[in-house]
Formats: sequence, C-alpha cells, structure tokens
Amino acid sequence: MAYTPPILGYENWAEGATASGGSYTTSRPAANMQTIELGVVARTTNASTSSTIRVFDLGAARSIRLVAITSHNLSAAATVRVRAASSEAGLTSGPAVDVTQNAWLGANTPATNTTRRGTRLRMPCALVVLSADQNYRWWRVDIADSGNPDGYVKIGYLQLWQAIQFSMGLAPDAALAPETGTTRQETIGLVAHFDPRASRRVARFVTDGLPPAEARLVEDIVADRDLHQPVFWLPDPTPDEPGDILRHAFLARMRELTALEHPYVIDRRRGAWNLEEIVGG
Repeated sequence: MAYTPPILGYENWAEGATASGGSYTTSRPAANMQTIELGVVARTTNASTSSTIRVFDLGAARSIRLVAITSHNLSAAATVRVRAASSEAGLTSGPAVDVTQNAWLGANTPATNTTRRGTRLRMPCALVVLSADQNYRWWRVDIADSGNPDGYVKIGYLQLWQAIQFSMGLAPDAALAPETGTTRQETIGLVAHFDPRASRRVARFVTDGLPPAEARLVEDIVADRDLHQPVFWLPDPTPDEPGDILRHAFLARMRELTALEHPYVIDRRRGAWNLEEIVGG
C-alpha cells in the first residue's frame, strides 16, 4: 500500500462543544468524555445502541479530520459510526458525512492488546480517519456494541480533531519507543527490587520539507499547544497492516516545544517533534 503522509490533530473541538444524547449514569456522566482525565470516564446505563450515542454542536462549522475515543472498554465487535451535517436534523435525514468503522480496525481485539497475565499493552483507542477535512457544525458519534460483556460502554475521552496532514513524509530517523515509570533499586548484594508502574509511548520524528503554509501552521500549533495542551499523532493513516494504526497512533503532548529548523530557507524547513503519550490525563 502506498505511504500516506502523517496527520497531526491539533484542536479538539469536542472538548468545548454542547453535547447531548444517549443514556449515561449519574456517577459517571456523559460530560466526562469531554475532559482529558482518562480515568474519569463516561459510562452508559446499558449497552443498547440508543444509549451509546452522542451529538455535538460545535457552535460553528469546524474542520474535522480525525475522530478518536481514547480509553474505552469496546469489544472486538464494536463499531463507531460518525455523521456530520450543517443542521441537527441533517444528521439523520441526510448527513453529509456518514462513516462506520470497526472500533479495533478488525486487525486488533481486546485480547491482542492484553498480555497473558491480563495487563493492558497499550491505551485502547478507537479511531475514525476521514478521507479529507470535513467542515460542519453538527457531529454525531454512534457506538454499536450491544453485546459488550460488561453490559455498558465506557468512554474516557472523545475527540473531534482539526488536523494537518503534512505534504511530505517523515525523515528516516523517526523513532517510537516505550517509556516506563517502573523504578529499580538494588541491595548491597545486587538483589534487584522493582516498583512496577505504567508505561507510555514516546515518538521522536522530523516532518521534512515543510512548504511555507505548513511551516507557519507548525509555528502556530506549537505556540498554541505549548507543553500542556494535547495533540493526536497518526504517523501512517494507511499502513500495510491496518492494526499498526492503533500500535503507532496516540493522544499526546509535546515533551519539548517543537523546533522549526531552517526557518528562513524555503523548502528546507523542518519540524523536529518529541511527543509523549497521555495515559493518565
């Protein structure tokens, strides 16, 4: 499959949107899915499809490219349907966008994301990548997972990302590495003691050959996001193995502010990125 340039989500319009629909518990309300604390989840009252919908009014037409649900309990059979329209009525009567995707992209399952000891390998993320930017005010996300073994659907953080798709690929020295919080100490007799903790992914890469418009947008993204605001990193939207999307894409923050290299030389501008996965909030 031909390589597709990477995508970086830089503005999550769902976070400040007016949302409605579905049936959620009072102790874990739907509003929780619009906050980035991944452990503070929204939980539906049951797993029926009518309970697992959410409608978002963005207040104005916004450009959306990625829809992501980070931290969830969706089963292998779950699907995510994304619709968009200029009006709320249009979401059902005649949506301009209507895409349905398996929550695990078919190649993955909850089992493949779990070790034989029952621990999670990576933060689960359901992802719908639209074929192009879609500019609409009203968005609806339907989750179909009526057979969920938990009897409900759990959503940590739902995102509607405005994004940039870089025109060029990555420099060849890009790296993706796990980083653990586990600490190690040794006794005088060199007996090792460990304090196991959570791990996260870290991505270091360079976006090469930025045209002037992309270079300016990178500068603006870095100034706006700073170190504390989230982004979403999708290095290869169409990999040869579809399951690699969920292995390599993740919700992130900049570990250090991205440098624009060769800023005064047209066609040689590069963005040097260092991202760390958000696994807590």
